[in-house]
Amino acid sequence: MRSKDWFKINGISSYTVEIYVDTPAVPPMAQQRYTTYQVGADEDITFPDNIFDDIIYSITFYTFRNDFDNTDIYSFLSDARTLEISRLPRYYYKIRQLSLDSPENLFRGEKIRYKLNFRLAPFRYFAENPAISLRNNSIVVNRGTRYSKPIFRIVGTGDIFVNVNNQIFEVKGLAENQEIIIDSSKFITYSGNQLFYNQTSGKYPLLTVGENTVSWGGDVKNVEISKNERCY
Repeated sequence: MRSKDWFKINGISSYTVEIYVDTPAVPPMAQQRYTTYQVGADEDITFPDNIFDDIIYSITFYTFRNDFDNTDIYSFLSDARTLEISRLPRYYYKIRQLSLDSPENLFRGEKIRYKLNFRLAPFRYFAENPAISLRNNSIVVNRGTRYSKPIFRIVGTGDIFVNVNNQIFEVKGLAENQEIIIDSSKFITYSGNQLFYNQTSGKYPLLTVGENTVSWGGDVKNVEISKNERCY
């Protein structure tokens, strides 16, 4: 039996382990944090912070078998990093934590129910996130509803910089035609196993919602960007 609904772990569908999935609920919007100040007047003052809590979410699924050999299911769920669901096929969520409740017998053991519990990062990301080649002074459009933390792949020599919306990020001391990764999602710059600890300056580049101007300078041969677009 196959459900019309599905979920994917690390891009692999629940179809591969032959489980039946209840129609998954749409995850709620992440709760925004607030700061309240007691000002001594007749009411407090509250301001929204630029921080969002993780999302708590669950999926129920079933197997139709007369044994509890769920080795394939446990393997499918291991090392879970991303979640996609059939009701939001254009997006994925980043998994912080995953747990699976003990299986429950239904109908004389021929139907077994599982409940899968997630702690998800606050935002959902576009599932399609290709690396895009850029020309100098390009316009890069962020289709999301929140600023994104892109990844740049750059081939260059010596001292170079990237300029995103007039915010400059510099990297110094590249070898000849060395490929580096500027990862704004993790705030690291590296090349293979080499981390650029003291060779960078400036704020890691971000993409605002809508149009962004991207340029660079120095001896740069090639620039690619993965936008990592995300939504509330």
